[in-house]
Order: sequence, then C-alpha cells, then structure tokens
Amino acid sequence: MKFSGVAEPFDKLRTGKDIQCYMGNPSLRLIGVVVEWKKALERRIEHMLNIPVSKSSKCGIFGLIAVIVTGAILFPMDYNPVVRASNTQENSRENSEANTIVPGVRVGDYTFGMSKDEVLKSLGKPKAIFHGGEKYNLDNLPKTYFMRFDDISFEIVDDSVQAIVVHSPFYKFTNGLGVGDSEQEFKQAFGLKFKFEEDQGKLYLTYKDEGLQFIIHKKNRTVMEFTVTKKISREHSKNNTIVPGVRVGDHKLGMSKDEVLKSLGKPKTIFRSGERYTLENLPRKYIMLFDDISFGIVDDSVEGIAVLSPLYKFANGLGVGDSEQEIKQAFGTSFLLKETEWKDFLIYKNEGLQFEIHKKSRTVMEISITKKISHEPRASFVKPIKSVKPYDDVRWKDLSKFDLSTRKRLIATLTFNQKTVWPEQAKMPPGGDPNKILTDALNPGLGVRQLHQQGITGKGVNVAIIDQPTYLVHPEFASKIVEYYDTGCETDESSMHGPLVASLLVGTNCGTAPGARVYYAAGPSWKMDAAYYAKGLDWIIAQNEKLPEGEKIRVVSVSASPNQSSWANGQMWDTACTRAEADGIMVLDCTNSRRGFIGRCWYNARVPESVAQCNPWAPPNREFRFNPNDISILVPSSPRTAAEDGGVPGYQYAGRGGLSRAIPYGAGVLAMGWQVNPELSPHQMRELLYKSAFTKRNGAKIINPKKFILLVRRAKVE
Repeated sequence: MKFSGVAEPFDKLRTGKDIQCYMGNPSLRLIGVVVEWKKALERRIEHMLNIPVSKSSKCGIFGLIAVIVTGAILFPMDYNPVVRASNTQENSRENSEANTIVPGVRVGDYTFGMSKDEVLKSLGKPKAIFHGGEKYNLDNLPKTYFMRFDDISFEIVDDSVQAIVVHSPFYKFTNGLGVGDSEQEFKQAFGLKFKFEEDQGKLYLTYKDEGLQFIIHKKNRTVMEFTVTKKISREHSKNNTIVPGVRVGDHKLGMSKDEVLKSLGKPKTIFRSGERYTLENLPRKYIMLFDDISFGIVDDSVEGIAVLSPLYKFANGLGVGDSEQEIKQAFGTSFLLKETEWKDFLIYKNEGLQFEIHKKSRTVMEISITKKISHEPRASFVKPIKSVKPYDDVRWKDLSKFDLSTRKRLIATLTFNQKTVWPEQAKMPPGGDPNKILTDALNPGLGVRQLHQQGITGKGVNVAIIDQPTYLVHPEFASKIVEYYDTGCETDESSMHGPLVASLLVGTNCGTAPGARVYYAAGPSWKMDAAYYAKGLDWIIAQNEKLPEGEKIRVVSVSASPNQSSWANGQMWDTACTRAEADGIMVLDCTNSRRGFIGRCWYNARVPESVAQCNPWAPPNREFRFNPNDISILVPSSPRTAAEDGGVPGYQYAGRGGLSRAIPYGAGVLAMGWQVNPELSPHQMRELLYKSAFTKRNGAKIINPKKFILLVRRAKVE
C-alpha cells in the first residue's frame, strides 16, 4: 500500500521562498534593505513624538530634536548595504531585547506560538497577507498564510506563529550579525554543519538543527533575508522516534482508527483515490491526514504511517529534509528507485520503508512505513506433489517422497529452484545432482566466457530492457541497473520474469554482457496493452537524448510481443519502435517483424561451447524439422540458470526455456560487439550476426559469438 503524495510537506525552513515569490525581482532586494531601514527609523521617531514630554524636561526635548535632525540627515542619503557592515552606527551592533534574534525562540519581542491577534496588536495592519501565490485579507484567512510587515513577516498556522522571516538589518543575532552581512561571517559564526543549495535561481544556506535558513545574494554573497523556526531536536524520545516496521512515535502499526482519533483528535481530511470522506461515511480503505502525520487505514486498522515533517526521526537522527545520500548511507543499497515526472521514490521493501525524494534537491519530502516483509516470502508455499514427469516445473515443490534413482535423465529436464525439496541421496539418480546441474547452466556457452576472459564483457556499453518489474538487489545485477522507470505496474513487488531477463543480459555469472549498464523500464505485460511498452520505449529514447556521444543506448531487449492481436494499442508499439530506430537504437522483441529476428535453440549440456551441437527450438526435438523460410538467428534458451525472484536472492534452472531467455542473450552478444567496435551501426551489427552464424544442414542459423566478435573487429564503418 502506498502512502506517498498524501500532502504537501510542511518544510518550515523553506518559508522564505513563499515570501520571495511575493517580493519579486531579487536584484532589487538590497535597495529594499535601505527602504525598510528608513521606515523602521520613521516608526521609532513617530513613537517618540507620541510620548508625552514634561515641559521642564529639557534633556528629553533636546534628545527628541537630536533624533529628528539625525533622521532628516539620514533619509536623503544614498545607502550602500556592503559599506554598511563597516560604516554603520556603532549602536547597530549593540542589541537590545527589542531587536535581538534568539534562534529557535524569538525575533525581538515576537516569539513562536504567539497568536495572530498578538502580532496585529503589536504591529497593526499588515502590508500583505498571502500563501501559495494567493492574496487574502483579515476577513478571509486560510489555515496557513504569511503576514508581511515592513521589516518582518510571520508564517501563521492555525492562528499561531510557526516561522518568522527577517527582511532588514534592524534585527540582529547576539553576535551582531543580520541582513546585509556576508555569507562567510555567518559560516564562521554558526559553523560548518549546514546545507547549501540553489533553487529557482536563489541560494539557500540552511542550519536545520538551529532552525535557521539564510537567502544569499548570488553576486555579492551577502544575506538578503533569513527565516527563523523552532530548533529541531536531535535527541529523540520514544514519542518522536520512527521504528521501521513497528511505529512512528506513539503511533503503532495495527492500532485502531479509534485509538488514532483519541490521540490526535479530528483529522484535517480523510480521502482515498481523489475522493473525500467524513468520519460518518468511511470506506474500507482510506487515509486520515493530520498536520505532520497520516495513517493508511484498512478495516479500521493502521496498515501504514506517513511522516510529513522533521518532527519524527529515526534513531540515527534522520528524517524529512535530510538528503537522499544520507538515507542510502544509513539504510544500504538494497533499495528500489522509482521515478515519476514530479518526484522519486526510494523503497526499502524488506524494511517496510519508502522515502519520497524531491526531484531537484534530492531531499526527503515524506517517509512512509509499513510492516516489514519476511525474507522468506515463499517458504510456506513449498508443497508436495503426487507425480513428476520430464519438463515439469517443480519450483517450490516437495519431491522428498519420490524414488528417482532409476530416472537418470529426469532432473536435467525439469524447471527447479533452490527451494525445491529433493529425495534423500539414496533415492537420487547417479549423476543427477541438482546443485551441479544448476551451477553448470550459469554458463552462457558457445565461447562467451572465453570472450569475457579477453575483457570483452560489454563494458562501457549502455543497453535497455522493457519487461515486468524487478527488484534491484540480486548479486547478478546489483548496481548495473542505472535507471529504473515504472510505466504503470502499480506494484512494489518483483516479478519472476524481470530478474530472469536482467540476469541473462548483464548477470555477473550467467549474463552474456556482464559489463554493460542497463536502463530498465518496468511494464505490466499482464494488462496486455502495448501502450505501456510504448511509454517505456519513449522513456528510453528520452534517456538516450540526455547521454553524450559515445554513451548512447545501443539495444533494447524486449521479451514480449506487444503488437500481437490479443494486445490493445499494438500500433503504438510499432510507432515507438520507429522512433527508437530513428534515434539509432536497435530493438529486439518477439514480434513477427524485422525486429523479431531472434529465435531459440538449445545446446548440448555435455559440450556447451559447441555451436555445431546446438539444436533449433527446444528439447527434446533433436531432429526438429526446421522451416527453411525461417531466417531467425537462433540463440540458446536452455538449459539455462537465471536469477530468481523473491526476498532472498536465488536462482532457477530451466531444462526447457522459452524465447524470453533468448532475447537478452542476443542483446548481450550485440553489446559485446559494440564494446569492440562502437562506431558500427545497428544495421551493420545485424548483418554481422547473420554473416557469422553457424548454418546447420537443415538451414538453421545458430548464433556464433566468437566468430561474430572476430568479424566486428575487422568491420569498417559504412
């Protein structure tokens, strides 16, 4: 269940941005500093004029005259904010309580948590009230808004001050620093534990733990304004600690809806899939949103919790607002990265964690927790069977009751995995060791490993796959999938097919091109709609356009036939393939077209390097009647071992494999070719595959990787 995108995160350290949008051109901000400073002085003179003064108080009168004269002199002066740091009046560095900034507590007399009415009583009517580009007045206030005065602004949430933004030099820290001082002075004063980033043309210096953010002038590197919020505590008590798979603060997975309501009161909103609900008309599944936390409820029980603010932290101190890199360092590389147009998702499925990542700043916007997934998701699925015959699929099957001692060739024909339960050794056939059969079939055969030993592995070549979803942590291809895109699978689960094809292309032990890099588009083939595959191919084309010359995507492996009559929108696939080919990308698929020129064959497991002993199609058709009109290049699909899906990385063996296994094998051989001669076109590569193929007496053409690489070395660019 997904809880990402529940609400916009309340990032208190970014409140200054909203005001920047309202302020207009940043290049005029330094002029604004002068104006605001003069206005502040005007207010103080007006205040003094309104104070009753005794006629006998000559000093008071003379003092008032002095202030007025000073103002008259200063108001016409042209103000330079850079010179101000060294030239301003000495008493500007001598801060009283009325203009002192105490981080996390107050700005002058204005404290966090004070009410809107207290602000209005102190400062009068604001210059502007706004939020998210919309303007408001005191009679139609939203829940969250900004009130802007001459030299200070307030972010108000539920009539309470949550953040204060300082626009002029009037307010100072106790060290004398304020608006107009240099970036370097602030770094020296507050230390090096800051985050520095650029967004929408502005520079932000953020001390998150101190509740401070400074907007820096891009050219002269001085502070234009800064935002003050409550300090974020790094000392976590039970009531704000995130425990993956268990709880967020005092809120536990599995607690009831009524327990949530008793703890937090009425939610801000209740919704699901765009529909809004009330506590009186709840559906079976829904999300309850509060200020900084939301709950995914199923049958009145909390199934997921989403954290929307920095209030809640993991035991290591990380939370909303921290960087993607910090999360990866803390939680490891066993994650799935899903990209969307507006935001990305970093998913640690086994930990029950999902992080919503800001597309530009790469910081965490939201954290979702669910129950942890067992590392043995299918252990309970192992079932006994009543019979077994050649070429049966016995993955997750219990054969322990059988006596297979007389069935010498049976095991090599089966499809099995490391969860298959076998009879005791005395009941196994001689030479029928499943572990040895599985390990031997990791070899791609036909001399591919000899090419790898020569350094020909597809290194430096970018390839792509469009297939069912896959997890990214299997040791066969971990870190080799450089980009992953979900076209609409609507699941965080891995498929059986995805890991299989990825490993047969770039797998460390079973792939034909273990040195290649993969751009992976996950498509829901079970929906039988070619639009998803076309979307995936268009994404690959877009990625290709971003890559520099010499790093372009060469070939796309598609172990499916998206334009078949039983699928919707088949023409969209053909059209997308035309666009890819125009971009110099070769597409290999299972369609009945020029793209579907890969067929399947099976090699002799006793002599796997022999091209001559390969047989067309699949076992046991040793004397298969080959159609002389079939111009396919036949590629080994069995017997082969490939990566297994599931919580624990494993392997599956197939005594008889389908065309799905041949497509990535062929794509990997092409990748090795492009490593050797990167200047050759897709058309030349295809022609060299045919020219190098071993032709059997019945006319079948078997892929011949070693001869192919030899011809590629000699080929000249057309």
